[in-house]
Amino acid sequence: MIKNMSHVSIGKYVPELAELIHEKNKDPSLYIPLKGILLGNAETSTSEDWSGMVDYAWSHAVVSDETHKIITNNCDFNSNDPWSNDACSDTVASIPQFASVTLALNWNDNPTQVMMKQSSKMMPRIMGGFDPCLDDYAKTFYNRLDVQKALHVSDGIKLRNWSICNGDTDGRVSVLSTRYSLNALGLPITKSRRPWHHEKQVSGWYQEYAGLTFATFRGDGHAK
Repeated sequence: MIKNMSHVSIGKYVPELAELIHEKNKDPSLYIPLKGILLGNAETSTSEDWSGMVDYAWSHAVVSDETHKIITNNCDFNSNDPWSNDACSDTVASIPQFASVTLALNWNDNPTQVMMKQSSKMMPRIMGGFDPCLDDYAKTFYNRLDVQKALHVSDGIKLRNWSICNGDTDGRVSVLSTRYSLNALGLPITKSRRPWHHEKQVSGWYQEYAGLTFATFRGDGHAK
């Protein structure tokens, strides 16, 4: 199994890697026993991801009705260059929650160019005191015995493993985006949506499609 939950772009390169392995497995000398892939916090389709993010922001009062209308009327996320429309690009750029995403997702850039842009932006932050280990602090903190005892999630003696995941309150890679992408695939549903439990509590929901299972984490945000 290929498992990766570290970055939103895994929705692009992990399936491509799995497809390559599947094709190469036709040669017995290159066979890799791949059973499936597990993706978390993954972007899946650029147009559906953006549409879902905008709709989710509007439905959670992050953007106004007027802003949502301007974006939906002027941003063609299915085009190769949705930012060529000034009404679209100016409105999206004016929203802090979207601006940083717009910089990284330029439809005209190839992956190498995008990586170079991200690296050029990251270096000044590192040299200026940016901490590249920032994302590790939450996991370290919540896996402390005294913290877990204070939060009443353990007795302070037996440690419970806490790990990062994203869930149905994630506004960056929203559950709407993934649903839109799944609908676009047109996969038949094999088992209806139902809850999954952890320690007798409803922790999320999952639904099975032909060759795919979609699960959500209840009440979780972006990589929290």
